Amino acid sequence: MKKFHEHFCPCYVVCFDVQYEYDLHATLTHCCSMVVSCFLQGGVVLVSHDARLICEAGCELWVVDNKTVTRFEGEFDDYRDSLLEQIEEDAEADKRKLELKLEKRKQERAEKLIKAKERSDRARLKKQNAASATQ
Repeated sequence: MKKFHEHFCPCYVVCFDVQYEYDLHATLTHCCSMVVSCFLQGGVVLVSHDARLICEAGCELWVVDNKTVTRFEGEFDDYRDSLLEQIEEDAEADKRKLELKLEKRKQERAEKLIKAKERSDRARLKKQNAASATQ
């Protein structure tokens, strides 16, 4: 059986991983990883969210994020771990922001309560003074 690159001599191959039914998806994943591993000349661009396909293909990982493309040094599992760490850090930062916002809101409510009580006390004193002046 001839290898893929012996039949075709493209400069590059672009593989998009599309989500199909599970059995078909597993077959396509396997075929795509074989194409990537057999393709010796040129380059392969593999666009996928499938961790198994990315790991089987064993290629360099380039990350597209915030309008930039960056080569990731390390394996896919390292990348996944860094994403999980970033998600945890973002969640902690969001939690701290929410706690600060709630504390600020609590403080503002307390200040409004104090001001309302002061207005109420002034009105009561004014009413008492008016009542004692008429006596």
